[in-house]
Amino acid sequence: MKKLSAIYHLFVYIVSVCLIIVVQSCSENPVLTEPVPVNVSIESISPEHPLKIGEKFQAVLNVENLNSYYVDNHILFNNIYHFQNRVSGDTIFSYVPYMPVSFSNWILKFYIYKSNVGGSIFYEVQDTLDVLPEYCATGVCIKWSDLDSIGEYDSYYYPEFYGDQYKWIAESNNDTITLVLDVPGSDEGYIETKIKFLDNDANILPEFVELTKIVYDFGAEWSDTLKSGIIKIQDWDTSSIVSGIILAELVSPQISKPVPPTRSIFWFDFSQ
Repeated sequence: MKKLSAIYHLFVYIVSVCLIIVVQSCSENPVLTEPVPVNVSIESISPEHPLKIGEKFQAVLNVENLNSYYVDNHILFNNIYHFQNRVSGDTIFSYVPYMPVSFSNWILKFYIYKSNVGGSIFYEVQDTLDVLPEYCATGVCIKWSDLDSIGEYDSYYYPEFYGDQYKWIAESNNDTITLVLDVPGSDEGYIETKIKFLDNDANILPEFVELTKIVYDFGAEWSDTLKSGIIKIQDWDTSSIVSGIILAELVSPQISKPVPPTRSIFWFDFSQ
């Protein structure tokens, strides 16, 4: 019995020594694995037909070999940043902004990023977007809408948060129609968008007079006017409903000026 016990202890000792040697060997000569490359691609863009100016679309991204990442809600059209987008998971919801160009294959770029202690790492993916370009030679053009139908709810300022608290008001002064939308700004400030038309009678396109965006903030005021864009009118009857979509030219933002809305919906019912 003592002989068997001695053999057992000797066996355990030998196994322990072997394990120690193996562990030391692994620590001194670690096995290096090649990093798996991150792959970001565009899975789909829909709808698949050539898109009109102002038309909505959605893009689905596919990300491989990366955990805990975020999809940036800023995208680039022809290398100009566009900010009015919404992200849900790996899907980006956007629309085609107005750009006074004649070519139809627009460069579209998306970004995802991963936050680290030392900063964020960005990954870029791009594709071409098939667009039906529209060019307005006179600066701001007015035409009948060729986009999906809009309603009063669409014109509210973030209705999912504020309901109908911030909506357009309008007044008529002879043939001049003025529509105004006031929305919250930073702190005690607010932002006012004012657009004026010259009425030419019901169901006839009005004439554009001006659009001004004013930012009131900390007692200061910044303003800018719409100089280039397209306004797509859906309804025009000053005894009933006037509505449409404002599509300002997509430009690089200037710190000293508020950017006119690149897509804004107005809607007002004069009969109420």
